[in-house]
Amino acid sequence: MCRNIALLVLGLLFAAIGLGIWYYDRQFFEQPNLQTAEGEVVELLQLRSKKGFRYAPVFQFTATDGKVYRVQSDVSSSRPEYRLGERVVLYYSEGAPYEARVQRKGLLRYLPLVFAGTGMLLVLLYASAAFRKRS
Repeated sequence: MCRNIALLVLGLLFAAIGLGIWYYDRQFFEQPNLQTAEGEVVELLQLRSKKGFRYAPVFQFTATDGKVYRVQSDVSSSRPEYRLGERVVLYYSEGAPYEARVQRKGLLRYLPLVFAGTGMLLVLLYASAAFRKRS
């Protein structure tokens, strides 16, 4: 019984995380005044973590106001996803270019789907176990 409840709680937690990431991205990328700019990776920050190091790219771009901005990505990885000098498209709100973001690359793009899908699978396993117990 306790194991079944753990499946339900874990499933709901994973689904909530997936939906939260999706909502956060959707809110940002669907802003009416969203601007784009070509930027360049100017630095790869090496961040210490429990399992070694993680790498976060730092992008530089010129906004529509003519000012040059440097922003650190909010996503880091165990292997650098970008190379120094690599050109990227950055998205930013006209009122907050210092919060520019690059759209996730590769599999990270599917992170919300993975979390929500895993969560739903765990909830279905819980429901299946509960249904079998009643029968």
